[in-house]
Amino acid sequence: MIILTDLSEVLIKGVYGMDRIIERNYGLEVSTSFMKRKYVMKSSFEDLMRGCMTEDQFWERFLSGQKWPFGVTEIKGILSRNMAEEIPGTLDLYESIVKYPRTVNGDHRNLLQGRPEFWLVSDHIAERQQELEHLHPETLGLMTRRIWSYDEIALKKDPGYFARLMKNYDLNKDEVLYIDDDMENIYASAKAGVHHIWFRNALQLRYTLSRAGFRFSRQFDRVFC
Repeated sequence: MIILTDLSEVLIKGVYGMDRIIERNYGLEVSTSFMKRKYVMKSSFEDLMRGCMTEDQFWERFLSGQKWPFGVTEIKGILSRNMAEEIPGTLDLYESIVKYPRTVNGDHRNLLQGRPEFWLVSDHIAERQQELEHLHPETLGLMTRRIWSYDEIALKKDPGYFARLMKNYDLNKDEVLYIDDDMENIYASAKAGVHHIWFRNALQLRYTLSRAGFRFSRQFDRVFC
């Protein structure tokens, strides 16, 4: 069985949350301007994650035409600080899933059988890969395979992404579970008939997985109960 997992906002912080750092350092007005600009620049950011431009090119375009109290170097540093943070509990939960295989019973007896592998399926920035390896060795080390948007030249929400993924890696959709916090990505996986869970936090994910027969260590339960 294969569990496909998102990275940003499921295991680690990504672009979301940068506004809070900007607010602490530069004030609410600058943070609000950043959020508005991020919305305007959404398509360019998606091109960045597809590998169609460099990160420096993106931030130069992002910062152009307005007076910001920081430059490209500073905003890249803010992203680095945010990326260093982990989402509480998710890695512990994933490690527990690998240690305690799924119990096949009831209505799920033909679904997702056997000891799971985790595959990372991430929309991310190409230049950040080495930094991620340095910041989160345990998280990335848990992944049997890593599939990056810039290698695929496609995002998970793009039409046909999950159908191609199933075909290219010879995956049976009935033996695959996909976890992501982004509803657009969840919708794309659903269109391809892939079993999925919309991630909100580790406790919600644990509850959802336990109902499907997954078992967890007592140590994990003590942390969240």
